[in-house]
Amino acid sequence: LDFRFAAEDEAGAAATGLPLRIIDATNVIEVEPNQKVDNATRGELPAAFCGVIEKPGDLDRYRFAAKKGEVWEMNLVAREIRSPLDAILRVRKASGEQLAASDDNAGKPDSYIRFTVPEDGEYVCDVVDHLKQGGPTYAYRLEITKPRLAVDIVLEERSQFEATEVVVPKGGQTAVMVTANRAEFGGDLNVGFAALPAGVTQETVMLAADYNRVPVLLRATPDAPLAGQLT
Repeated sequence: LDFRFAAEDEAGAAATGLPLRIIDATNVIEVEPNQKVDNATRGELPAAFCGVIEKPGDLDRYRFAAKKGEVWEMNLVAREIRSPLDAILRVRKASGEQLAASDDNAGKPDSYIRFTVPEDGEYVCDVVDHLKQGGPTYAYRLEITKPRLAVDIVLEERSQFEATEVVVPKGGQTAVMVTANRAEFGGDLNVGFAALPAGVTQETVMLAADYNRVPVLLRATPDAPLAGQLT
């Protein structure tokens, strides 16, 4: 989750909140030295490994056990929380063999790896700065968690930088096309609006497992009051 904390003292409050990361995983704080596989900071997954690339050329390593066939999302958060770190993330076996690496994630400077464990054993993650820079502000969180089931909902009428409004005339009806993209699961899906203004009802159909677009029909009674509802 994205959470912002507004710093405040006797002089007043900060105009912009400080972004913090909140996830359902145990925090594991790096313990120096951890530059080698043998002294890598150990944690049990799922976990959020927290550290700082403290000086130029620094390398942080984290070690964990995993079982064959497990899928883990490795999300390194640095620039997102305003750290200057331009991280490179690598995953390797405890023997040293590199299995995966990531610099950027879909054009964003923070690293991401979706890692399928090839066999039971011990694994290590390396965190370094792309330009081998470092300092006390080069903080990061390496979140290693199971993929989450999710649905990405998009209203096709939505335009960037414009308020999205759906107008339903009294005694009339309006159809809204909804795109629902599934992540990490399949099957039929119920799609609809959670809250509607008084006098407005919806008619929906089941979104078939092999499709991601569905119309939602909104109807308003002739005596529906003029009103709006955030939904």
